[in-house]
Amino acid sequence: FSLGLERVLAASSRTFATDLQPAVLVLVGKDAPAAVRLAAALRAAGWSAALDVRGRNEQATRRAAERQGFRALARRSENGIDIVLVPSGAVRRFAAAPAPAEVLAE
Repeated sequence: FSLGLERVLAASSRTFATDLQPAVLVLVGKDAPAAVRLAAALRAAGWSAALDVRGRNEQATRRAAERQGFRALARRSENGIDIVLVPSGAVRRFAAAPAPAEVLAE
């Protein structure tokens, strides 16, 4: 007995994860209120944002973020906002919360 699951999914009108906003994990660091404001700004820019409250080092957080489907990490810096791409680890700096297309454009 076979359902042909691909056909069932193709016929479905539901939205699946591939259609969702790119996800970013905001590193809380020592300033939780600033991290909450950063997450709100990223959401307003089009991201799905979550806060990382575990306090792990950045490399461990990046590995965990990759397993959980996040596209990037975000943190406040002296000059604005640093976005760390997952899994490459490349860092991009922005003056204000960037839209996903600005970060993920290749």
